Amino acid sequence: MDVEFGMPVVDKDNKAIGTIGKIFMDTWTGKPRKYMVRQEIQGPDAIFIFSPEQVNEVNGGKVKLNISLDELGQT
Repeated sequence: MDVEFGMPVVDKDNKAIGTIGKIFMDTWTGKPRKYMVRQEIQGPDAIFIFSPEQVNEVNGGKVKLNISLDELGQT
């Protein structure tokens, strides 16, 4: 299963991060290059960017990363 717009995203500890808000495609290969996750929180929404290499699995309509939310915020 491929990562799709609107899918929920969780970190390696199954902590909810947000939903896929945008998929950046490589114009040369046509493959995903980066994903943007929008986390709805009080105040301004938080935006996180992760690469396809940081995806552990896509299963059951959600994306599970191989890093924690803290690690994602530092990239």
